[in-house]
Amino acid sequence: MNMERKILKRICWFLFMFVICSTILTASPLDRGVDLYKQRKLEEAITYLNEIKAIVSPQEKKHVYILIARCYWTKATYYTQDNKNKAEVFAKGLQAIKEAQEILGEDARFYYWEAVLVGEKANAFFSIDSFTAADTIKELCNRVIALDPSYDDGGAYLILGRMYYMLPKLFGGNNEESIHYLLKAKKYMDMRPNDERKHFVYKFLAESYVAQREWRKAKQALFDGLNCPKDQDAPHEESPSYLEMEKLLNKINQTLKD
Repeated sequence: MNMERKILKRICWFLFMFVICSTILTASPLDRGVDLYKQRKLEEAITYLNEIKAIVSPQEKKHVYILIARCYWTKATYYTQDNKNKAEVFAKGLQAIKEAQEILGEDARFYYWEAVLVGEKANAFFSIDSFTAADTIKELCNRVIALDPSYDDGGAYLILGRMYYMLPKLFGGNNEESIHYLLKAKKYMDMRPNDERKHFVYKFLAESYVAQREWRKAKQALFDGLNCPKDQDAPHEESPSYLEMEKLLNKINQTLKD
């Protein structure tokens, strides 16, 4: 009996060590960078990701550069107040994407994050340059669509839809075009019903419908957006979207009542 117990213990210990070793061997260096980003330890994540660029595989290297760009975008958009510092952070993000393109070649993901950074920079520094950046954003998004229209759940369509809403008519703004592209983005997001970011497309659609005075459609988009699943682990910077949708819904109800 004692011998059987010893053998059983050894088997259990072997299986335990096998699982531990398998986990260690299959873990990617990129995983730590992802965890740091999720914790919003952005500077630490950027430093770490720059350190592992030289040791990861070419495919992982693409993910490393994309995550670096995403860190800079998040830092500039949500965690940097001073305009001069904000501009420098956006510039570093764009520099990372340009470096990735030079080393690793053409990729829909690189064009996408370049479009995101150019767009957010234009939105942050509202000037005549913001409007002229639209042509660059359109070109980049069209390249994404040509290579992989499904990337980031139709993210290129989402960018175009929002851009046409934000632009004044004098510079190419067009609410019908906005709705057209946002509905295309929605088709991709509908393929993933539990996508926690889906509320963004509904919020943007509602605002474009309001601009067209299509109150019923705007109201339905807001209902759908507010009923989207919320990511309990989502960073606090996403919370204002839900509050803005509630305010807009109340405003529409008041308009319809009057």
